[in-house]
Amino acid sequence: YRNSRYCPKLDNVILRKNILQDKIKSRNIKLKDFYLVLSQKKLPYRQEFAEIYNKKCAYCGVSYKIESMFEIDHYICKSSFSPGEDAGQLSNLVYSCYHCNRHKSNFKINKLNSTLLNPDTRSINKVFIRTDDYDIQIQKAYRNNDTVQNFYKKLHFSFDLRRLDYLLLCIWGLYTKMKNETDKSMVAEALNLLKERRNVFIDKGLT
Repeated sequence: YRNSRYCPKLDNVILRKNILQDKIKSRNIKLKDFYLVLSQKKLPYRQEFAEIYNKKCAYCGVSYKIESMFEIDHYICKSSFSPGEDAGQLSNLVYSCYHCNRHKSNFKINKLNSTLLNPDTRSINKVFIRTDDYDIQIQKAYRNNDTVQNFYKKLHFSFDLRRLDYLLLCIWGLYTKMKNETDKSMVAEALNLLKERRNVFIDKGLT
């Protein structure tokens, strides 16, 4: 549900995050909270982290080509950790668009569902589906799961902005594959018009 037919699939996310964590740790031996490093946009680690997620939101799938504001999110919120536990390990950090991160906020995911909704594994793709008209919906098998329902509502997955973003993903992907310059120009015009429409959604708070 996070990828259009043109989007590259997420590959070895957990392994690549472990490699990046080791790299950061080798240069910052005393560092325990990796959020402190990844939240700094000027450091190269932020870019490397974004590339692990194909520069797309781990939750909704929107691309940096469409959304300009991305943040680092604590998948399991910091308030869920006991004193002495570290919420800032890379395994708990994900690349998120501004809207998903802010709406998710301090939403608590219980241990039973933490693996199910983890955006770094393929399990989350079994929970949500993208319909033919670009809606994100909960798969039938999980519709009675309260945590899944609340996660869906909290991140505004039912909002029209999610449909528009997916349409933009598809059009952008098509644009990159086109050869005819005249056709590309027409598609580029459509992209710009839809991005303007997207800005209207955001300005009205319909995100």
